[in-house]
Amino acid sequence: MTSTSSFGHPSAAGTNDYQSFAAAFGDLYSRFPRREWGSDSKPLTMMRVDQNAHEKVIPAVPDIVFRLVVQSSMTSSSVNFGDGRVDLSGRSGSFYVAPANATADWRSDGDHELLMISAPSSLVGDFLGFDGSAQEADPLRSLYGKDLINASLPTIMEEIWRKAQSNNGQASALEIDDLFVSLLTTLGSYADNQAHPATGNDEPPLDHKRLLMIADYVDENLDMPLVLDDLAKVVDLSIFHFSRRFKNATNSTPHEFVLSRRVEASRQMLVNVEVPIVEVAYACGFSSQAHFTSKFKRYTGTTPGAYRSALVN
Repeated sequence: MTSTSSFGHPSAAGTNDYQSFAAAFGDLYSRFPRREWGSDSKPLTMMRVDQNAHEKVIPAVPDIVFRLVVQSSMTSSSVNFGDGRVDLSGRSGSFYVAPANATADWRSDGDHELLMISAPSSLVGDFLGFDGSAQEADPLRSLYGKDLINASLPTIMEEIWRKAQSNNGQASALEIDDLFVSLLTTLGSYADNQAHPATGNDEPPLDHKRLLMIADYVDENLDMPLVLDDLAKVVDLSIFHFSRRFKNATNSTPHEFVLSRRVEASRQMLVNVEVPIVEVAYACGFSSQAHFTSKFKRYTGTTPGAYRSALVN
């Protein structure tokens, strides 16, 4: 089957049609050692891979791929997404965005380590408030095939990777969501389409009524895994607009807000010495007693056990 790239050129997928970038990469780059993690709530795939000099064509896949060059001794690097070959620096700290539905013809000379996150274009559209109906309105379109250098991008990518590995890969879904929104928002600052809201956070803050709706929903579901989609639906907003308006209203991320509500609820439960601390942890949505202790100490300066002892003494 022949498909068409996002730039209007036919791809060379042939009979090797892959449903995801991870599947294509795992098959075509199997000789390179890699580590891979997924996300609990979203079809995000994160991988870290060591490569050497190679030429490889990756068939068109429905994923957008975010690539960070972690370490590099490359002397040359280039890619062709169907509209001509582009030379890239290949140096450590470089960041690239590969479009969905486009064949990617990569060439590189030299050893290098990559950190990559792939996500379906529909998911990226949901996060950016873009329905994908018009390619020219894609807020990331101007970034494809560009060599991006920004100190925030490596930091966010490494944090997503670290969180994905935490707790044996069972990272907080809301935390990953927040970080992914931060990555996309940072990338939006490079976009040429100044009319799209991804280029600046000038949205009005959530009003008091909607903030109360969010707080009530969180308090009622503390023991459940909470994701960004759920919170956005409570106030009938897209993920992208909700995240920005929430930040403008509270000066914190949804994950930070939920964590603070969990800690506050746990403080009230710790008053009852009949309830074991591990039960308090699970009732308030923490994945383990150790996780609870870590976050509780971060917010209160003491451990749950010491906090309870101070109450009864």
